[in-house]
Amino acid sequence: MDIRPDGSIWVATSEGVATAPSTSSLSLPASWQTWSMDEIGSPPFTWIRALDQGIVAATSSSVTQYKDGIGWSEWTQAGSMESFDVVEVPGTDQRVLLQRVRMLVFQGDNVLKNIPFEDRSARIELSSSTSNASSSGEITLLRGSLTRGVIEHRFDGNWAEVSTSTMRLNTPATNALKSITMTGNGFLGAVSETFDNNFISDRKKGMTVYSTTTGWTNVNQFTNSTMAEANFQLSFQSVATESYAYVGSWGSGVARMALDAEGTPTGEVTLFNALTSSLRGWELDNDQYVVISGLETDSQGRLWTVSRFASRALAFHDEGSADWTLVPKVSGLSSLDLYEGLFIDSRDWKWVFLKSASRVGRGVMVLDTGADPTSRQDDQAVVLNASSSSGNLPDATVTAVIEDQRGEIWIGTERGIAKLLFPDLLLVGGVAERTAQWLIAENPTGPSPYLLRDINVTAMVVNGANQKWVATANDGLWLVNASGTAILEHFTEENSPLLSNAIQDLAFDPATGNLFVSTSAGVQIYQDRANQGASKLDNLSVYPSPFSYERHDEMILEGLPTRSRVRVVTIDGQRVKGMDAEGGRVRWDGLSDDGKRLSTGVYIVIALDRDGKERAVGKVAIVR
Repeated sequence: MDIRPDGSIWVATSEGVATAPSTSSLSLPASWQTWSMDEIGSPPFTWIRALDQGIVAATSSSVTQYKDGIGWSEWTQAGSMESFDVVEVPGTDQRVLLQRVRMLVFQGDNVLKNIPFEDRSARIELSSSTSNASSSGEITLLRGSLTRGVIEHRFDGNWAEVSTSTMRLNTPATNALKSITMTGNGFLGAVSETFDNNFISDRKKGMTVYSTTTGWTNVNQFTNSTMAEANFQLSFQSVATESYAYVGSWGSGVARMALDAEGTPTGEVTLFNALTSSLRGWELDNDQYVVISGLETDSQGRLWTVSRFASRALAFHDEGSADWTLVPKVSGLSSLDLYEGLFIDSRDWKWVFLKSASRVGRGVMVLDTGADPTSRQDDQAVVLNASSSSGNLPDATVTAVIEDQRGEIWIGTERGIAKLLFPDLLLVGGVAERTAQWLIAENPTGPSPYLLRDINVTAMVVNGANQKWVATANDGLWLVNASGTAILEHFTEENSPLLSNAIQDLAFDPATGNLFVSTSAGVQIYQDRANQGASKLDNLSVYPSPFSYERHDEMILEGLPTRSRVRVVTIDGQRVKGMDAEGGRVRWDGLSDDGKRLSTGVYIVIALDRDGKERAVGKVAIVR
């Protein structure tokens, strides 16, 4: 859709083109003049531009014009190269048509100048400085490049280029991140394992790093020669250490990027694939095609990876070293059990998600690789699946595993969540110790007593209050309490600003309480109620202060220890409100214990740890 300078609205649909004066009653069919695509003689248009001198619309291989008093006709001089945009040059009868790798300057219907580019383009706009090219003799165009940001081109009156400058935008190359991981000063994102069959977008799928100090850095084939030479793309796993960011790809192995003290990539990329390392892919397919479907760190700072379905799929790597050491497959494991995903707990046990060659879920293997990971002699392992005697999982397709603050292991599947209360006993116990508990609601009122029984889990994280955020494939974002017996929040596209109900990954920053939510439509940040508790009590932060009932819904009390008691008192010591906080932050609506608004004044906020040994004090002004 576009609006012409005379105020008329022009709309292109799959059926045809329609126009109407913007001042008319647009809901009335009689207000519109229409042309079917058969009348125009073209396939449906992909874009339309309403210009002072007429209308221009295009398909992927042709351009059509509409001229007042003449009608629609193919703009044959534009050729068959895909076109993306067109602008008029003020004060002239010239138009600039932007195509994939060039601009065509037209005088009337004839080509005046062909200006080629090395990169591909998406949009052009005339700079505000180009108000009348016939009098100024200079034309400035802003061109949106698919790989370089925004390019400013300055031309003289004969279309000779005077200067070119690049304005790089501080944004991610793509906002649909398949995997996100917190770094020391921001977060790391891996993009997608899915081919778009698009030269530009597929090659952008490298690594995206956000630093709170320096902003966004995109590392992909367009910005890094090492990735370009190896055709590295389709990253979909990520992990970070203090010195490096790692991403695992679909077919290209692992990329390692050095980080400086601010968490910003330095530009030095090392690739680990079948040509440069010991990593190999699935032998029954192509062992040179290394799909990294699991990437984690252990308590020693060692990196671990799973090369999907490979015979020696598990491998480890000391930070900064030149290769990976392959770990033998666990003996006695069924030939149907192929390694796919990976989680490492606080005991350094590896939770390896299993699937068959046909991608049917086979549960999760819990593996203790012992003192020597390269030897099977000291390995201990057990497989948990949906059988009541071998794990009792809600489903055999395991999609996420987390460990909470109490040491419980929560296992997400394609059909719900289960938890293991005493995972330490898994490798030495019997059936009872290996039986996971499904989440059971405190007050079951529906047809099933189980909480979130049929959700398709994609990711889980633990917040500062030991509550669990649960991402799903098609049902938005859930928050459940620490014990998994109650739903505290459920965000969807319909009831919140959530961009999409299809959530790909989650990351939680315990210092700030920020929850990073990666959806199929972009990345969002939600400020959780519970961040990490303070290790030592000090002065509390209370904001906003002053708090006004007319302007604010709630205030935030921050700087609390994990699990504290909060009391709000008047200046003379009269208690007006008591609260318990599980994390380092609590929200208060300003109402007293009996649900009433407080009088205007200054109130003292006191927080005690659960032992009553330490306290912190803050104050807040309330305006009634």
